[in-house]
Amino acid sequence: METKLLHYDEFTGLGDYFACMDYLDTCVKNDLPQFGIAFLEIDDLKYVDDYWGHEASDALIKEAACITNESFGKFGKVFRVNWGRFCVLIDTKTPDSDYNTAKEQFEKLMEIFNSKNTNHLEIQISHSFRICR
Repeated sequence: METKLLHYDEFTGLGDYFACMDYLDTCVKNDLPQFGIAFLEIDDLKYVDDYWGHEASDALIKEAACITNESFGKFGKVFRVNWGRFCVLIDTKTPDSDYNTAKEQFEKLMEIFNSKNTNHLEIQISHSFRICR
């Protein structure tokens, strides 16, 4: 039970930084021929927190976690590694193809959220992807 608490982000329901490092270590130790790593970060989160308050930044973090997990979770494991930062480890045979599929879903979900959001706080998330061999 203690291990789960140490590797679980209670706020978002995702794995935390330590779970990410453990899973990355497992990928390397299992000598996977390749896997993908996606890094995502909520843009201007500090500004939102300073100007709109903790409730607004917390809401964006939770929504970003939901969008990220819904898009990428079927292809790999999603972790919240820092305040507004996420990491996805894609351990499929075609991580680049799966990343592109997930990215399309991710962008659609962000667009839907932003179009329905009535408080004028849009969510923007920068992301990058690399394949490790």
